[in-house]
Amino acid sequence: MKNLFYLLYVVVLVMVSSCQKDESVYSCDMNTNEWVKANLSDIRTMSRAEWRASDESLKEQYLEFLLLTNE
Repeated sequence: MKNLFYLLYVVVLVMVSSCQKDESVYSCDMNTNEWVKANLSDIRTMSRAEWRASDESLKEQYLEFLLLTNE
């Protein structure tokens, strides 16, 4: 019974610690990924005009991300 308690404790500890990590990946490029994480709230509220005026390389990386996540 004591071993079962310790096993349950370890499982819960692993689950809680794994949920605390920020593993969101928005780009394979590390610099772009960090930039997106830092500006995520602005990106989510961008208007269509702002998106169209943004850098083309950002759009390409976003589309590549969408293609990779939909496979």
